[in-house]
Amino acid sequence: MHNFISHNLKTILMLCTLLFVFDAYGTYAFFKPHIGSTDIYFLDVGQGDGELIVFPSGGKILIDAGPANGRAARELGSILSPWDRVIDLAIFTHPEEDHFGGIFDFYHRIQISTILSSGIGKESDGFKKFQEIIAEKNIKEITVAKGDVIRHGGASMKIVWPEKNMERQSAVNDAGIVVMFETEGTRTIFTGDISESVEKKLMDGIGDIDILKVSHHGSKYSSTNEFLRVLRPELAFIEVGKNSYGHPTKEVLERITAVGSRIFRTDMEGTMRVGLYDGKADVYAFR
Repeated sequence: MHNFISHNLKTILMLCTLLFVFDAYGTYAFFKPHIGSTDIYFLDVGQGDGELIVFPSGGKILIDAGPANGRAARELGSILSPWDRVIDLAIFTHPEEDHFGGIFDFYHRIQISTILSSGIGKESDGFKKFQEIIAEKNIKEITVAKGDVIRHGGASMKIVWPEKNMERQSAVNDAGIVVMFETEGTRTIFTGDISESVEKKLMDGIGDIDILKVSHHGSKYSSTNEFLRVLRPELAFIEVGKNSYGHPTKEVLERITAVGSRIFRTDMEGTMRVGLYDGKADVYAFR
């Protein structure tokens, strides 16, 4: 049992009437049943990360929201029905503005019911504004750590990083949330901006996956040969825009190609939709 369970038990019990049920193993579950296929959208938010999972039941999970450039708002506005502008759960991997800043552009039009975070903050005006929005909108926030699980029908989202008590971690990126998403016979890992040092800690026990959200926009300090050889993803998605860092780097592109993965880039393909059904992952251009 994890520390956050006892610390946040009152909050969790209140959520039971809305979205989740809670058990003694640190597991949450949506009430609605899971039937049919599931879609993952890799959002074209420029130089940043943003993913949206849409279940056939109508449940929606957002993982990061890109920078405050209006693009996440545009993409979400195109995907979501005008009659259903509610995101049931948002996971913000770490407190960098290229991952949470997009909320500034859509929080007044799209409702977020609950936020999951690592509980680690940052001294910045942007993060302070982010916290103010959470308070203003009365969004419930829960801190998660390695070993916690979110369930929605037959799907599960396992938190595989960070470990508990990561507030001592000096590198914000390496204290970010990493999620393993399993549904419809497929496995997808969302890696945030973790570096090689965290990848080494994750390699044991993960095994083959189907889809990789490439870490840190294709930085050469992530997506090592060793990590990729363990995961052997069939599909690799790089969320990247115009930047001065050289993302995605030639080294990373070569390493991903070497393990037989197909590479998709938001700066080239725009927003992409991946349909998951019966062990298959089909990629579609959103527009």
